[in-house]
Amino acid sequence: MDLDSGIALIKFGLFKLLQTKFSFHFISSWTKLLLLSLIVVENLVFVNSVNFVNILGVHYILVFAIPSSILFILILQFRISVPKRKYVDNIFGVEAKPWLIGEDKVHDESACQCHTHQSSRGYKKFARRASINRSLIFPTNREYSHFVIGHRGAGLNAPENSISAIKRCAARGCKMVEFDVSLTKDFVPVLFHDDNLLRITGVDRSISEISWGELKTIDISDKYPGERVPTLEEAVETCLALGLRFIIDIKDENDKLIDAIVNIFQRYNDKAYEKGVVSSFYFRVIYKIRARDPNIVGCMAWRPLFYALPPVYKRGDSFFVRHYRKMLVTLMYTVNDLAMNYIYWWMIGLSAILVHKDALNVELVHKLRQRGLRVYAWTVNCPVEKQYLLNKLQVGYLTDTLDAEHSVLPVAETWLCNNNENEV
Repeated sequence: MDLDSGIALIKFGLFKLLQTKFSFHFISSWTKLLLLSLIVVENLVFVNSVNFVNILGVHYILVFAIPSSILFILILQFRISVPKRKYVDNIFGVEAKPWLIGEDKVHDESACQCHTHQSSRGYKKFARRASINRSLIFPTNREYSHFVIGHRGAGLNAPENSISAIKRCAARGCKMVEFDVSLTKDFVPVLFHDDNLLRITGVDRSISEISWGELKTIDISDKYPGERVPTLEEAVETCLALGLRFIIDIKDENDKLIDAIVNIFQRYNDKAYEKGVVSSFYFRVIYKIRARDPNIVGCMAWRPLFYALPPVYKRGDSFFVRHYRKMLVTLMYTVNDLAMNYIYWWMIGLSAILVHKDALNVELVHKLRQRGLRVYAWTVNCPVEKQYLLNKLQVGYLTDTLDAEHSVLPVAETWLCNNNENEV
C-alpha cells in the first residue's frame, strides 16, 4: 500500500468513526472537532496535490496538522463553557439522557393538529416525520424536568408581561415564568413583547420612542385597573421573592440591554444564577451575555423559516428582487439551521432550547437531549397538544393559560413514572 492509499484509508476511517452513534459516547466534542478540522484543512490545502505529497513523504501529516491545530485552538478560545451544573439542575431539574426505542416508521401526520397553520410547508419537513412507534425512556423515573412555563406570565389569565401575571402563576403552582424584555427611549429595560404599544395599551407609539416616565403612566389592562408595564428589575425581584424560576426573552440586540441584564444577574449573584435563564433567537445576543458572565444559564429559541417572518419582500417588488430575497432567506435559514444543530449549542454552552411545538418529534428531542440540552416547546395552549408533548415526547412547554394544568400535569407525571418503571 502506498502513502496516498494509506492516508485515504485513514481519512475514511475517521469519517466513519465520527458518523457512528458509538463515537458520541466515547469521543468528546473537542476531539471530534480537532479530527474534523484536520480533515478540512488537509482537503483545502492538499487537494489534487499528489506530487507535493510524494515529495513530503512522512512530513505530510505535520504540514496539515499544524494549521489544523492552530484553527482548533482559535475555535476553543472563542468557545464558552457551560455554566455550573448546580445552576442548571436547580433551574430545570436533574435530567438523564433518554433511550430511543421502537421501530423507525414515519408517520404522515403532524404531531399536533389544533391549528391550521401547521399544514404550511415549513413545518411538514419536521412534524410530519414523527415516528408514532418510537418512544423516549429515561434510566430512572425521577429524572425529568419541570413541565409547565407561563409564557409571558400566562398572558391569557392576566395582563401579559405584568407583575400580576407573575404573581398569578405562582399562586396557581407554576414553577417557572417567561417574559420579554425591551428597551425604552431612555434605555430602561421593561417587560414588553411588541415593538409598538398599540395591541396592549391602545397607544400607537413605538416602545423605543417613549421614555420610561411616560410609559409607567399608561394602563395596560381593563380587568386589572392600575396595572403598569414593569421594569426588568421589578420582575426579577418579584420572581426571587416568590421563589419562581424565570426566562428572560431578549427582543433587543442593543448592548445597553445586554449590560443591564448582566448587571442584574451579578447584583443578585447566586439567587439569580439559580433561578434565571436568558433566551433569544439570536446567537450573538446569548454569546455576548455569556461571554461577559459564563455563570448565566443560556438557552435559544428556534423555529423553522425564522428569517422568512415577516415577509422579506413587498408588493410592487420586481420578479428578480423577490427571487433574490427568497434565495437569500433560504440560504440564511439553511446556515442558521446547520449552525443550531452543530455549532451554536456547543460554542456558547447552551443548557436548553425552546423549539416551536410544530417542529418537534421524537427523533429531534432525542438528538437534543443526547447533547445535554433541556427541550421545551412553545407556545402550547391546546390540551390535546399538552398531553401529546408530556406523554409522548416527554418535554415541557410554554403556555399562555394555566386553566387546564390541574388535570394535565398530574396525569403526565403519573404516566411518566409508570412508563419508565415498566420499561426499564
